[in-house]
Amino acid sequence: MEPVFFVEIQAPADCLSAIYTVLARRRGHVTQDIPKAGSPLYTIKAYIPAIDSFGFETDLRTHTQGQAFCVQVFDHWAIVPGDPLDKSIVLRPLEPQPAPHLAREFMVKTRRSAAPLARPPAPLRRVHNSI
Repeated sequence: MEPVFFVEIQAPADCLSAIYTVLARRRGHVTQDIPKAGSPLYTIKAYIPAIDSFGFETDLRTHTQGQAFCVQVFDHWAIVPGDPLDKSIVLRPLEPQPAPHLAREFMVKTRRSAAPLARPPAPLRRVHNSI
């Protein structure tokens, strides 16, 4: 399972294609885009996995020349695509994985990062207090 954020983006109409591009690269999907009454702005509502949301706002502003701004809030948990136990998947470091390989990648990276915690703690030294 992975956390998913609800994202609400406000931007002018000429920025919509750039917003869709940024969301697609980060496994996001748009649920609604509607014009805001009385203004030239559109409101885009979307979902984006939390792991792909780091740097999202910066990326969004870069691709829209600073015209778009967003608000992100945790919304729900979703199942990570793929099979975490599929050993036929070859993971290459520093390369983005396709969606069917994400569950395996998350599991391998989590096990790797948790491995140092499995060691027993070092024994305590005796300290003599001479008061």
